[in-house]
Amino acid sequence: MKGKVMEESTLRIPKFVLPPVGHLSYIMLSEKHQYFVRKVKTVMELKVEIAKQHQCSKNSVDIIDECSYVPHLNQMSVECLSFPIAVVLHEENRSATDLPSAMHSVITADPDITNPNEEDTRIKMSCGHAITPENLFQYVSIQILQFKSDIYCFETNCGKTWEVGEIVKNSMMNKYEACFYKQRLKLNKRHKDPSCKNCPTCGVLCKRYSAKSPMVRCNNCSKFKGINFVFCWFCLDAWTFDHNCGDGHLNPTQASQVQEILNNCEKITVQYSNVPNVPSLRLCPNCMLLIEHAEQCKEVLCVSCKTSFCFICLSVKPSHGKLACGGYNTPCNVAPIQKLSSLILN
Repeated sequence: MKGKVMEESTLRIPKFVLPPVGHLSYIMLSEKHQYFVRKVKTVMELKVEIAKQHQCSKNSVDIIDECSYVPHLNQMSVECLSFPIAVVLHEENRSATDLPSAMHSVITADPDITNPNEEDTRIKMSCGHAITPENLFQYVSIQILQFKSDIYCFETNCGKTWEVGEIVKNSMMNKYEACFYKQRLKLNKRHKDPSCKNCPTCGVLCKRYSAKSPMVRCNNCSKFKGINFVFCWFCLDAWTFDHNCGDGHLNPTQASQVQEILNNCEKITVQYSNVPNVPSLRLCPNCMLLIEHAEQCKEVLCVSCKTSFCFICLSVKPSHGKLACGGYNTPCNVAPIQKLSSLILN
């Protein structure tokens, strides 16, 4: 679409072409060109075939899960892969001697911080410490797969952050590696976002756009699996019209998880009535949906069953009338943390 820029993680062939019979299709990260390769059984066999096409070592090929941005295991069946398959071709020679002349000024004779006996040409990072492009690439690769969103110099008493552009340039990443690295960093930052959780169906991070609603829609399931999947932010169950987080359908493990959420939630002060030490999460007294307090008023409305109740004392508002504990700014007694077992029995 003219004027619209798609993220690299969502790049797809504009018009998907089915591969010939007996073949698989794949694309390189950062590219839209579609390749075809003889159909094989495992990821390892697929790497071998792709390496033949591009005249490189099979160890230079990674098959990538575009949802979680991790390389697939060699023994994995290709039947489990999404199509077209995403591929990264790695640099086979990452020597600083091959740097463009404009970067020769960063070459240094200082010892490598990973190995003082390293003989390969080193590059001086912005913090002043030296490392070879290959050692830098290997270090960064480990860090991003451990969900690090900031990469630091690990020399003793340094700890300075290395910027993305500096890492890409000094580790001599090609365009495929740089695409993978940047997308993985974005994913790592989202993992730290308290408004994101993993979809219980596909595992992709999903964002909760409103603290007033526990309903979360997985765009990945909708786009690539053809299903409109909505789940509960708190218990991660599939959302239904009359969904609740604590009725008898929960198995002991799920019930224990819901109770743990209640037990460990933070305490807040409900502003208008100025009542402190109120649990920030409550189960709806009627349908047992987990609700997070997001307003200044003590009266809340359950989005599932439409029951109004006091978040402080848990008294339920009658269909026609007011809360028995008083108006929005009237203090009342704080009800203790709810016990799921007693609510189910009642």
